[in-house]
Amino acid sequence: KYLIEKESDKYRRTQYIDSLMLLFDKRIEYFPGFGHKPKVGQILAQKGVSLYKLDSTRYAEVYYILRQSINLKKEKSFPAIFYYYLKTLQKMFENHLLSIEEARFEFDMIFNYIDNQLNYYRKKNNIRRVELLTDYNTKILKIYENTFEYD
Repeated sequence: KYLIEKESDKYRRTQYIDSLMLLFDKRIEYFPGFGHKPKVGQILAQKGVSLYKLDSTRYAEVYYILRQSINLKKEKSFPAIFYYYLKTLQKMFENHLLSIEEARFEFDMIFNYIDNQLNYYRKKNNIRRVELLTDYNTKILKIYENTFEYD
């Protein structure tokens, strides 16, 4: 990541990013989990967020990577993954790569996952986690409003 951030040549920067993505793929291939705990969803989440932060123009690729992660981890996904997923979903929708029905379905799914997590952590009295989820829920609501503001 250090080399990527310091590189000024676009072509080399892209090569470095692709190499990093390949490292994530190799990690999934050779180290998919430990014992009975699969880590593929978590690795995909790290891969997608890294790609988004390094090159947000590759939003379609990020969308599909994070979608795979969420499909594996479902409501156990970390809230930041939901946030980046919906940021890329917004770009996909704006560029007519997703229909309004698909976009709304995905938002509803994520809102349900967050609600389930909020209920779980409220029952556990985990105030810190509830605050984190509430913050992400607010951010996600803003993305939702911006995505469908002209609808």
